[in-house]
This record gives sequence, structure tokens and C-alpha cells, in this order.
Amino acid sequence: MYFDIIDFQNGEINEKADQVEFYQFSEIKHNLVIGDPDRIIKNIRKGSILYCPKYEISLEMFAKAKSLDKPFLISLSDILNENPHLAIYRISNFIMVGRHYKLKFIVASLAKDKYSIRNVDEAASIMWLCGMGRDQVRQSFMLLKRHL
Repeated sequence: MYFDIIDFQNGEINEKADQVEFYQFSEIKHNLVIGDPDRIIKNIRKGSILYCPKYEISLEMFAKAKSLDKPFLISLSDILNENPHLAIYRISNFIMVGRHYKLKFIVASLAKDKYSIRNVDEAASIMWLCGMGRDQVRQSFMLLKRHL
């Protein structure tokens, strides 16, 4: 069973063919601490998942996240809606440094509409460009349930 985070009202998925199960996800909700590294460090205990949209590398932020066992969110929308080459470069560096700290990463679509939701296989193909394996991406979608 896989989980995802979207950035629009779930009520917009209303046609029979557009049910959440169609996308291979069983639930869609969130509990994030969003911001730059300083804001994340300040509010790190308030949420269960950390999201740094600019993927800024902060060793202090990584160390605190590791000590509190907090995963970082990687958004597929950040790759698909921006300059993909620049986003892939930033995200792959973020993941590479985060792996040094043995951090967990959660992949989610953060889709702005129902057409931007990606299933697990599509997400795995996109995240492969950022240095994550298919099994790591599948595991990250399942890890999301534990942190919601």
C-alpha cells in the first residue's frame, strides 16, 4: 500500500476512473515542516516530515533530523515544474549529502492537480535520475504512512 501528498483538495478527484486507488495510493494527507534550513531547525519538532523546497544543504539541519529520526520530503513537482536539469542537480546533491548522515527520504508528488499525480513506477523512473533506486522509491512511499 502506497501513500502520497498532494497540494490540492482531494474532492477534485471525483470521477470513477479518477479514484485514489487508480493512482495506486490509498490515502492522501500531510504533516510537514516546510522552509529554509533555519526555519526547519527552529520548527523541527512540530512536524513528522521535513521539506526544504530549495534543497539547501545544511549540516546542522541534517544532524538534527538524524538525531530525531525525521525524514526529508523529495517532491516530484519540484522536478517536473521547474527547470528539470537544475532541479535534478540540486536534489541529487541533497540526497547524496543526506545519505552521508543516513537520512531517510520520502518521495511524494505534491501534485497541484489530478493530472500531475505520478504513480510509484513513474516516480521511480524520475527519481532514478536523482540517484535513487526503484526499491528505495517504493520504500519511501510506504514510509510515508508511518510519519503521517
